[in-house]
Order: sequence, then C-alpha cells, then structure tokens
Amino acid sequence: QALMIISILLGFFAAIISLFGLQCIQFGTTDPVAKAKIASGGGALFIVAAMSAMVPVSWYAFNITQQFYDILYPGTKFELGPALYIGWAGAALQLIGGICLCLACKRATGATGEYAYKYRAPRSSLRPVSRNYPSEVDNSSNYGKNAYV
Repeated sequence: QALMIISILLGFFAAIISLFGLQCIQFGTTDPVAKAKIASGGGALFIVAAMSAMVPVSWYAFNITQQFYDILYPGTKFELGPALYIGWAGAALQLIGGICLCLACKRATGATGEYAYKYRAPRSSLRPVSRNYPSEVDNSSNYGKNAYV
C-alpha cells in the first residue's frame, strides 16, 4: 500500500514538473534547453512512479498465483481480477509517458539554446505590392483598388 501511495504522489509531482517543462507555459524560464531539462526531469519521475506502481501490483499477482496453485494452502483462493489489470495498465501508461518525455527532450542535451530555424526579416515594405495599372488606380486617392483586404 505504501508503494502505491508513493507512486500516486510521484505521479502528481511528475505531472506538475512536466507542466512547467512545456514550451507553451511562460512561467519560470523561457530558455528551450532549460524547459527540455525540466520536462526530462518530469519524465524521469514518471518512470520512477511507474516502477513503484508496477512492483506492488506484480508482487500481489505473484502471491495470488502461488496461493491459487498451492494444494496445501488452507485459506481462500483468489483469482487475478480487474484491479490488477488496471494497475498494470496505469503503470504501463506512466512508463510510456515518462519514456516519451525523456526521448522527446533528448536532443536538448547538446543544444546551445538556439532554434534550428533562423528568422529572416521581411523585405522592405516600401516597394509596391503590385504594379498600378491604369485600370486599377482610383483617381480620388493615392491607393490602388487592390490595396485593401
């Protein structure tokens, strides 16, 4: 029971830490390398939470299986039920989520904090968008008919 409570608490803290590691959250640092490291830390906590949930569920399933096939066991024999399968599925989802977070942020370890795409400023807006043909020019103003959106 203690490992399951630890797993729940670790999963909660991992979700909070991973939330701060998202690039769309502007709380804390805005450096993409720091955000990736925070998200990787959250992923690592998800992996630890998954392991701390997988251990008691698998241990209990092992005990149930051993007691079920023991001919000399005098107590009530239980079978594997839906709670064990839900525990395994939850731990597997936590493990997959933690691995995905860690792998998605793997490239940030050697990054310099710059984006791969370089911003190029637009060209000067002083040149006209289109040529002003005599049929397009409104004589009452200096703007062409196609200058409005």
